[in-house]
Amino acid sequence: MRKIDEKTEFKSMEKNIYANVMVMTIFIALFTLININVDWVKDSSGMGTMAKTICFNLGTVGSIALLISFAQSMFSDGKIHWLLAGIGTVCFVAAMFVFKCV
Repeated sequence: MRKIDEKTEFKSMEKNIYANVMVMTIFIALFTLININVDWVKDSSGMGTMAKTICFNLGTVGSIALLISFAQSMFSDGKIHWLLAGIGTVCFVAAMFVFKCV
């Protein structure tokens, strides 16, 4: 019985470690997005740059939303967070639409 209790504690500890790594990854992605946007605005001008920035932002936000929804499925018994997955999909579709219009 003691061995089973010890394994259970390890599994919960392992989930906490994975959750912390995922949160750190998401923060890194968000700060990278901000940094790239600031560099693009500083270095360029014009409507083409604006469209590229919008496409890039929509793609990045979409991938972050999908990453979060899939990460939550790891911690909630395999249930995918459909709202975040939908937001990610809508962002990708919008990015493709903006890319086609330019």
